[in-house]
Amino acid sequence: MNTPSIEPTLDPVERLAAAVRAGLGEAWEPTMGPSAPAAILTNASAGRSVGADPDPETCRITLQAWIDGGDGVTPTAIYTADISGHRDLAHWLSCGNLTEPAVVMAQTLRLLLSQLPSRPDSQDGGNR
Repeated sequence: MNTPSIEPTLDPVERLAAAVRAGLGEAWEPTMGPSAPAAILTNASAGRSVGADPDPETCRITLQAWIDGGDGVTPTAIYTADISGHRDLAHWLSCGNLTEPAVVMAQTLRLLLSQLPSRPDSQDGGNR
């Protein structure tokens, strides 16, 4: 698998979003604002979103998937980061090697996306 490099940056959440996007593909657009606490990416054509929320206290990243405008179903998984050689989770996210973690997080997010119910094709919720 040819994964693009993830350049170091000062904003750990922006870099996390770039890592997740590198694993999921270009169709996934970051939708969070500046200094956001979590990375949120949306695939508008699929009507789906994913989130990666770093928890500095536990060195874990909560991964979630949901249907945009859906019923609140959010399959969830936890990724535990190995921050060896880094001060904390933010430092690891800012300048650590995220290539392999990005692949694992993307695979996990794909599994979470597969757990979501299918989206009705019509605006009437499938009722005709």
